Amino acid sequence: MRGYYGAQTKFLVLSYLHHGNIMPDCQKRLEKIIRIADQNEVDFIVNLGDFAWACEENNWIRDMWNNLEIPHYLIAGNHDFDSNDKETFKKFYNLESTYYTFDHNQFHFIALDTNYYRYGDRDYDYAFGNYYPYDREYISKEQLEWLEADIRRSDKICVLLSHARLNYPNTSGGCGNYKQLHELLLRMNEEAGWKKVCLAINGHNHTDSYQCWDGIHHIDINSASNEWVGSEYGILEPNEDYDEEVHKLHPYLKYVIPYKEPLCAIITLDGEERKLEVREMKTSFIGPSLEERGHSGTVGGTPITPIISDLEPTI
Repeated sequence: MRGYYGAQTKFLVLSYLHHGNIMPDCQKRLEKIIRIADQNEVDFIVNLGDFAWACEENNWIRDMWNNLEIPHYLIAGNHDFDSNDKETFKKFYNLESTYYTFDHNQFHFIALDTNYYRYGDRDYDYAFGNYYPYDREYISKEQLEWLEADIRRSDKICVLLSHARLNYPNTSGGCGNYKQLHELLLRMNEEAGWKKVCLAINGHNHTDSYQCWDGIHHIDINSASNEWVGSEYGILEPNEDYDEEVHKLHPYLKYVIPYKEPLCAIITLDGEERKLEVREMKTSFIGPSLEERGHSGTVGGTPITPIISDLEPTI
């Protein structure tokens, strides 16, 4: 049986740093995440998107990312296309494509682009915030064909990386054609004769959740920065962390409940033992609690918590 060999792979995953009009302290957060990566001697870093807009004023954070000595991989998030198109995004971050692959030890990592909206029977790229009115968060038909051929070509254990969830509909922070994708993955495993595709890791929802669906493990990585709660649940007033001047420069900060420290996940995969380990990380909220803001404390049925949970399933 191919794909079952070799040493462990350890990597760090972050999602939704969202430098710009929301979060004011992304340099400090990213610097701490990089220190965590160094301290844990990870093999590489994965950034699951909603990072920083591709514009000149963000050259400094782009350079922080692009110049990392440790291998690093960026997956596109929906908010990465609020003020630019995909060609600009790719050029800014030195990417040949918004979906691509890379290998490490016995694992084949597949970075997907869920940033397409569907109108009629056609898929359209996100660009300049054009996706908001439409049926969105799709994996394009062309990309699905590429994915099927890519999985067939690899003899390694396949891990999917995406911004949106791949195990829920787009009405719950997932992917519009998630069922079609799931059927494809099951077919690939059946065709291979072993569990070739075993894991999917996503960001997007600012929540900490896990599901095993037909033997494929799905991990929802919490935000590095905050949970969006909107204006209907009160606003974050200036405080000792973010004063009035900071709020003026970041007008959407008042609509989130920030995390005191950045969250990121240290993930270890063992292909020989078929083991997955996610190490717990906790922080706290800044400002009023969800209860004080009149919020239910859940989004899409998932609790809002400033945590990344321990996981140790067999994959």
